Amino acid sequence: MNPTAILPRYIMRSFFKMFIAVTLCLTFIISMLELMEVMRRYFSNSLNISWATILELTAYHTVISVFSFFPFVVFLASIVFFTIMHWRLELTAMKIIGTTTLDILKALLVGASLLGAFYITVLDLFSAHSTNMIISLNSKIVSRFRKTSSDLVVTNRGVWLRDTYDDKSYIINTSSHDASTGKFLHVRLFEFNKEHELVQSIYSRSASISDGQWVLGKTMIATADGTEKTLDQMKIPTTISIEKIDKMATNPAGISFWNMGRYIDMLEHAGLSGARYRINWFMRLSSILQMVAFIVLATAACTNYNARNSKRYSVKVASLLAAAFPIYFLNNVIVALSAHGRMQDQIATCIMPLLTMLTGAVILARR
Repeated sequence: MNPTAILPRYIMRSFFKMFIAVTLCLTFIISMLELMEVMRRYFSNSLNISWATILELTAYHTVISVFSFFPFVVFLASIVFFTIMHWRLELTAMKIIGTTTLDILKALLVGASLLGAFYITVLDLFSAHSTNMIISLNSKIVSRFRKTSSDLVVTNRGVWLRDTYDDKSYIINTSSHDASTGKFLHVRLFEFNKEHELVQSIYSRSASISDGQWVLGKTMIATADGTEKTLDQMKIPTTISIEKIDKMATNPAGISFWNMGRYIDMLEHAGLSGARYRINWFMRLSSILQMVAFIVLATAACTNYNARNSKRYSVKVASLLAAAFPIYFLNNVIVALSAHGRMQDQIATCIMPLLTMLTGAVILARR
């Protein structure tokens, strides 16, 4: 084995151990909090669900929370890593044999890159699956007590909507939405009665939603008994609106990083906005950059340690932890500006990680 590779591997192995320890501790704390929240949410609404369902929901919520805080977990692991290494005098020994801060940083950046790959390829898939399972379980629980009114699915064959009005329900398919005219193209509605039996199929080349109604142009109607007729215009009451359609689209968190691009293409092909999905995609990608930035910042602040002045080191660690929350808050503010079209998505999602990394690099360069 190459002697020069032993030390970087040891640093990475030690860092991964600290990461696993921090992850397990936070996962336990988060799971307890999520369990209490799930119990409060359902028991306070008098929804009778089994303990198996409660534990299942808790597990899914925990996965999502760990995914959301993953960059902070890496940040905490790096701080714990430096603290333990100082306590064991291992960093002092490394510096005596000629290891520089840059050598330590390089090993940690390799470790952070591997964790970033794990974040995108594995944890992202688990998080997306957990989000969809929570939605599915909530839908099953709520459906026992109240009737859902609408739903939406976007596929490569257009937009599929489900709507309920009085005793009638509709499955609606449209190839696309023309934002310039506000019209839906090639609209087909399948009407069902309260026994979920098909009543009739309605087709129109174009339709719009106005004052709580579908307003269809020339309409062709085929009833369940085979009767066909044509109308010049037809109006059907609906609970759907353009604003609701945008909100009804799949939760971005329920789409994996690798499938997000294809889903955005389908949305835009259907005439719907893919802005919030694109921002979500860039935010996940920038999370890797944020992990790297936190590693640089932690290295800049925690490599110098004086055993005679441990209080100063404690102040540095406390300051680092306190700075992490404003960084996260400001990042969300900047992303919100991007959502309103005031900044490009790529810049909005990367500006805070880049500033954090630049701050750490400046501190390291001044030593």
